[in-house]
Amino acid sequence: MSELTSRLDLLPVWIREARARLRALVPSAPRLRVRLELSFLSVAALAAFAGPTPTPSLIAILAYVALAYELPSALLARHAGLGATVKLDAGGGHLELSDPTASPRLALGRAVLGSVVSLLLGAGLLLSARALPADYGELVVRAGRLQALWGALHLLPFAPFKLGMLVSRKLATSSRVKHAAASLLLAVGLVVLWAKSLTAPLATIAACGLLLASSRHLLRAWAEAADGARALRIGLAANESIALGLPVRIRHDA
Repeated sequence: MSELTSRLDLLPVWIREARARLRALVPSAPRLRVRLELSFLSVAALAAFAGPTPTPSLIAILAYVALAYELPSALLARHAGLGATVKLDAGGGHLELSDPTASPRLALGRAVLGSVVSLLLGAGLLLSARALPADYGELVVRAGRLQALWGALHLLPFAPFKLGMLVSRKLATSSRVKHAAASLLLAVGLVVLWAKSLTAPLATIAACGLLLASSRHLLRAWAEAADGARALRIGLAANESIALGLPVRIRHDA
């Protein structure tokens, strides 16, 4: 009787082991996840409630715009057999793949697909707003404008926009610095162009975020170029020492 009881006690363990082995034999489908960060909610809430007329609906609109841009790319990656996580944070939406070293063609497709879908969705929302009551129509118009603007900006070949970041990664180190400097100049130009709209909290936050992201990208590109030049000087000095038959001395502060 005691032997039978002990075997029955082991039955759940055997079931769990059998299920684990079956899961290992059957390949799992690539997952699609959405992760909402507290930083996104903080920035969205600041944009919605900082002005004289609070607009809580803006939080939902910003989440919709970011998701609508990133989800087509996530679905494309999932179709290619990659797991994808859409992360909403203070910078908007970002897509994290299970294999970051995906093919360049897939990276280009992801960079363009989100913008094309956003432009189409934005145009559709603006057209459909005419058939809605005034209160709902104004909300849909705002969502359509933001969606179309978000898609158009990420088609610009300058950092920190999606296509611009892809272009930057394809450039040589020295050219990357020039590209980053041009991106910062473009960001300053856009802020000056939109100066009249900076009274709105959302526009002010967007302008500050754009300048900050462009500046960080320039500093990162400059640091990478400096590291590359330092490594080149060390390599040339080492080769010269070898050619002269001298001991190789590497100075880390070279």
